[in-house]
This record gives sequence, C-alpha cells and structure tokens, in this order.
Amino acid sequence: IVNDESDHQYLLYVNLRSGRKNFYSFVAAIKNILIDNNLQLVCSGGGNFTQDELGFFKAHGVSGLVKYVPADDKKLQSLYQNALAFVFPSIYEGFGLPILEAFSCGCPVILSDASCLPEVGGDAAVYFNPKDVISMRNAVERVVSDEKLRNQMRERGYKQLERFSWKKCAEET
Repeated sequence: IVNDESDHQYLLYVNLRSGRKNFYSFVAAIKNILIDNNLQLVCSGGGNFTQDELGFFKAHGVSGLVKYVPADDKKLQSLYQNALAFVFPSIYEGFGLPILEAFSCGCPVILSDASCLPEVGGDAAVYFNPKDVISMRNAVERVVSDEKLRNQMRERGYKQLERFSWKKCAEET
C-alpha cells in the first residue's frame, strides 16, 4: 500500500474493476509505461485485489507497481491532488462522477471516448479508444511525458467543472 503517494509518481484509477470498467485491458496497455517511467498505478475503489488480479499483475510484470489504496473522501482528495493523472478506461458509464472529482482536485484526466465520458470531460481531457490498447497506451504516454500538457489540462479541468455546478443543475431542473 502506498503510504505517502508523494514519494512515488503514479497514475490513479478510481472505480470498480469489473468487465465494463476495462481494467485488465488498461493495465495491459500501460504496463510498459509503468515499468519504463518507474510509475505506480494506484487503484482505489472496488475492494482489495482478487487472486486473479494479483496473478494478472504478476504475469504482466507489474506486481510491485500496482497498488490498492482504500480511501475515504479526504484520502481520495489527496490521491487525486498528487496523481500524475487520473485514467478512466470504462467502456460504459452512466455519468462519470470521478471525472469531476479529478477536475476539482486539479488532476489531469485521461478518458475513454465511450459512452457519456466525452460530454463530461469536454476539451479538458485526453481521450482514447477503450477497445484499442495502442490508443490507450498512446494517450497515457502523451500525458505522462508532457508536463506542459498536464498543466493545460488542469486549467481546462477547472473550467469544465463549472459546467456541472449544483447551482446550474438546480436552475436547469
């Protein structure tokens, strides 16, 4: 478990890890990015890793690089604030609240271009095809390797968040 996320650069995954969440494909797509850049993948949500997941990490050579961190709201905020980027590889989502959480914490967001996610992310995120591991890997690599881009994404994220305020929601409903 990562005790102090600031000790090690990491990508953040916040979600369940079941089928439509696309977790296995995501890990397979970014394994070389983790290894080559000495990054960790910090996962929160979905409970402790299963034996199948641990076996998958071992088979892909990333056992020591993928960590599970249980998080209450305060810890989750810290995870977002200190992450290199938040990645949401889902094939389908009803809305994508973690995207707004990431934006509110100044965390760059890398998203699947499926379902409602582009509507939520707008021009503040970098997108990939969730069914194409090369597309996924390229999007993550682009953000990991470009600090200027990450800074631009943070600013765009704050602006995109304004589209989803509670006040605006109440006015529209």
